[in-house]
Amino acid sequence: MDDYASFGIRYYWIVDPGVRSIEVYQRTLDGQYIEMLAVTGGTIEMLPGCDGFVLNVDQLWTVIEQLEIGT
Repeated sequence: MDDYASFGIRYYWIVDPGVRSIEVYQRTLDGQYIEMLAVTGGTIEMLPGCDGFVLNVDQLWTVIEQLEIGT
């Protein structure tokens, strides 16, 4: 995260399909990241930094699972 902060990256996402989790961090004025969102399922309508974007997390995991098994 320090590297991203040093370049001024405002949002840092960790998407882990292995444990089916999504974490979104936002850079503060002092260059640190704070967790803004942590989810494993459901539908997210208010994604930090992505106004108007709706993410169906359950559907995302389904698509990833299908890609992993080659369907």
